[in-house]
Amino acid sequence: MAPGARGNNQYSRPLARPASPAVAGLDRVSQAGPQTGQTCHDIWRTMVPAGAGQIWPGRPCLQSVGPPSWAHDQHPDKTARRATASRSDIPPYIAELLARGDSSVRTKLASNYDCPSHVLQALAGDRNPAVRQGVAGNRGSPAGLRASLAGDPDPQVRARVAGWDRCPPPVLARLVSDSHADVREQVASNLGVAHQVLRPLLQDPDGRVRQAVFSRDGLPSQWFAGVEHDHDSQVRWCAASNSSCPSGTLAVLCQDRDPVVRLRAVSRPGTPISAVMTCWHDRDKQVRVEVARRCGELAGDLADDRDFEVRQQAASHWQCPPEALGRLSRDGSAAVRVAVARNRSTPGHVLARLLQDRDPAVARAAGGNPELPAAARAMWQLARDVTG
Repeated sequence: MAPGARGNNQYSRPLARPASPAVAGLDRVSQAGPQTGQTCHDIWRTMVPAGAGQIWPGRPCLQSVGPPSWAHDQHPDKTARRATASRSDIPPYIAELLARGDSSVRTKLASNYDCPSHVLQALAGDRNPAVRQGVAGNRGSPAGLRASLAGDPDPQVRARVAGWDRCPPPVLARLVSDSHADVREQVASNLGVAHQVLRPLLQDPDGRVRQAVFSRDGLPSQWFAGVEHDHDSQVRWCAASNSSCPSGTLAVLCQDRDPVVRLRAVSRPGTPISAVMTCWHDRDKQVRVEVARRCGELAGDLADDRDFEVRQQAASHWQCPPEALGRLSRDGSAAVRVAVARNRSTPGHVLARLLQDRDPAVARAAGGNPELPAAARAMWQLARDVTG
């Protein structure tokens, strides 16, 4: 049916302003709304630009056609009603009507930053937890209303309150001992929480909560005592990644049973070099690569490593001994030989020999090294010119 046409259906029935709202807690109905006697088609024709689409069964994009069609409070398509509930310019009259719709529409309305506060107040008591979650996570909800939801029976509603960056400290202090781990995790992740409030969570039975605590910056160094014995490897990894982790704890984590934790501890700038050097024979390749990157003193020892990535890293270090670079220049891996050719610590006679390498990438790298002897460079450039 084309816009503007009338027939015996719900679109042609007049929209009368309801005498009383159906949502508990709504104590008034806004005076702004369609005039009594206007039909859905009349409203659609006046509100939506020509050619924007049909009322039914088309689904016009309400976010882009200008002022919404307030007829969508009774539209049979839930997609249209949800789109109306998400509008930033939704008037109180329509919000009150949508608040008595199905749960998906109420959930959209509860998450709308511009939803009127008295409608949010009513939705905070909704029987559907998803609707209450929307109110609790809505930054447009009144502060007192969001704080009151800290006592909601649904843990996900309380978690939304716990993650609120402006949650009152007394509310957070109460939620830190919540029975549900999701709520405590949100408290631990909330940047607005004072550190002293989080201390009980250091021994929380849920690993996710402890991870959230040790992921925070600026923790007191004494809080890391004993973290190397935590049974959750993710907690130990978070501790090793924390900028406040003391060097003594990092040194212990270099010997962690989990290679991912060891790698993280070895790569931290605050880890003592003496602790890093103890990992040069680590069974994990990536740990040895990191040791080779950080410890030039061990480059000679790591030049004979079984994995070419470790040898490549050793060959790239400026502290790699000349005799080790000589050995690595004959390595079976072209990537290792390229690293030697690029290293400015490589002796000139080694660079001159690499100009004749069977791999063109190695020869180019040697030719581009500023430490290549002038005579060798001139011969190399001459040979390139001759070969074109």
